[in-house]
Amino acid sequence: MLGIFLVLVSLCVSRAYESVESSQYVHRIAFGSCNHAERKGLWGNIEATKPHIMVLLGDNVYADRKKGLYKDIDFVIGSKFLPAREEDFLLQYGQFKNDLKWQSLLKYLGGMNEGDGNIRAIYDDHDYGINNGDRTFPLKVASQNHFLDWMQVPKKSPRRNRSGVYNSKVFDVQVPIQEGGQGQCNSDGDNGSSCNKSSNVNETKTRNLRYIWCL
Repeated sequence: MLGIFLVLVSLCVSRAYESVESSQYVHRIAFGSCNHAERKGLWGNIEATKPHIMVLLGDNVYADRKKGLYKDIDFVIGSKFLPAREEDFLLQYGQFKNDLKWQSLLKYLGGMNEGDGNIRAIYDDHDYGINNGDRTFPLKVASQNHFLDWMQVPKKSPRRNRSGVYNSKVFDVQVPIQEGGQGQCNSDGDNGSSCNKSSNVNETKTRNLRYIWCL
C-alpha cells in the first residue's frame, strides 16, 4: 500500500446539513493508514475536508526497514522487511511529528490531548516494528512506548501499564438521513407543476447516535 488512504465519511451533502456543522455532534470522520513519514503532503488535503475526528488505523509510520531484492531497487516481490531498531522508531516518529502539514492538522483537531483527543490511533505491524509481527518481537515494549510518546500519553497514565495500545473513546455522532421520494423534484419539474428545487422541501432528517471507538 502506497502513501496514506483516506476515507472521508461525509454523512450528508445537502445545504440542510451545513446548518448543523457547528453543533456538538460529530458529522465528518476521516480514516487513514499506511503513512510513509518521509512522503509528505497529504495531511493538508485531509485538513481541507474539515474532519471532526481523525482515526488512524495503523502503519502510521514504517519503522521496519524494507530491503529490496537488488541493491537500491525496491521490488514488491522478493523484498523483505528487517525488524525495527530503536533508532528507527525515533527517526520515523520524528519525521512524522516534524511534518508541518501534520502539525497543522493536529492543531485543527485540538491536539493530542494526552492521547484522549479527536485523533484516535492504533498501530499495525510496520509501526509495531516488524512485518506481520507478533508478541515475540523483542522491542515490543519500546514500540509501545514510542507510540504512546507520539500520542503524548502521560508517563503516569494507566495506558503505559497495558500490554498493547488499545483504547476507546465515546463520541456523539449525528447522522443526517437524506429523504428522497416525496421531498424530491423530478427532472421535468413534476410535469409543469410547482417544484422549487432551491426550496427546503428536500429536508434532511437527523438521528443522533453514540459511537464508542475501540481501537
